[in-house]
Amino acid sequence: MERKRIGSPRKLGVESLEGRWLMAGNVTATLTNGRLSIVGDAAANAVAVFEDHSTGMLEVLGLTDIGSMATPGSATTINGGASAEFSSVNSLKVDLKGGDDSFLLTDATLSGSVRIETGQGNDNVVIGAMPDVNPAALDTTRIPSDLLATTFHQVSIGGNLYIDTGAGDDQVVEAGVTITGSDYVDGGKGNNSVFLDVFTDTVDSLPALGVNVGKTLAIYGGYRGSETVGLNTVTGNRAYITGSSGADQVTIQNSNFDTLGVSLGRGDDTLDISDTTTTKDTYLSGGKGDDTLASTGNTLANLHQHGFETTT
Repeated sequence: MERKRIGSPRKLGVESLEGRWLMAGNVTATLTNGRLSIVGDAAANAVAVFEDHSTGMLEVLGLTDIGSMATPGSATTINGGASAEFSSVNSLKVDLKGGDDSFLLTDATLSGSVRIETGQGNDNVVIGAMPDVNPAALDTTRIPSDLLATTFHQVSIGGNLYIDTGAGDDQVVEAGVTITGSDYVDGGKGNNSVFLDVFTDTVDSLPALGVNVGKTLAIYGGYRGSETVGLNTVTGNRAYITGSSGADQVTIQNSNFDTLGVSLGRGDDTLDISDTTTTKDTYLSGGKGDDTLASTGNTLANLHQHGFETTT
C-alpha cells in the first residue's frame, strides 16, 4: 500500500523549529519491577530508546544533538555515561522536565504502558518508524541521524500510550505503531503539531505503516495556539480530536474508526477528510470562526456536522 497525497490547503509535514537543538544535561534511568523510568533535568535533553539487537536489551542513548551525533557540544548523558542498557523492561515512564527536549522510542516491544512527559519547552517526541528514504520528509534537525535507517523500526505497546508535551511549540510523530490500549496526546499551551503516519505530502512512494489503536485515540490541541494534526492510515475504536483556540488544520485520510469526533473550537479552522470510514457515529464541529470542511470519498456513519461556513 502506498501513501496518497494529502490534498490540504497548506503543506502538511513535520515542521522545522529552526534547528537550535544542541543538547546537554544528564538523564537518570532506573529499572524497578519491569518499569523503566527516565528522568531528565532542566537542560535540553535528547534521548533515544531502542532495542540493542546484539544483546536483546533495551538501550537508553544520550545524544549530542538531534540532527547529528558528530555535532560539537555537550551530549546528554545517561546515568553519567553515554548510554545504559536494561533487560526485562515491560513499561516505560519518561519525565524530561523543562528545556527544549527530544525523545525517540523506536524498534521496541513493550507489554505494558508508555507515559512520556516533556515539560515546558519546545519539545519533540517520535514514536516508531524512522525512514530515511527521503530525509527531507522529516525535520532532521530534531531527529538522530544515526537512527534513520533504510528499514522501518516499529513499536508495539501492550498497554496505553500517553504523551504530554507541556507548554511550548511541540511536535509529536507516530508511525508504524501498534497500541493494544489507548493513545492519548496532549499538546498543552502553544502551537503544536501531531502527525500519525504522516511525514509530508512529498513522499508518496513510502509504504503506509499506519498507527493501530485498540481502544481510544484522543488528541488534545491545548490552548492559546494553533494545532496541526495529520492522520494517515490510522485505525481505532474511537477517535477524538480537539482543536486549540487558534487557526487549526486537521487532515484525516485512509483511516477507519467506529466513532470519530472532531471539535475545532475557536479560530478559522480547516478540516479535510478523505477516504475514511466510520461504522457507528461521526461528529464534526467547526466551532466559532470561519471554518472549512472538505470531504471526499468517505463513508461516515450517522454523520452530525455543524459550525462550518464552507463545505466542499
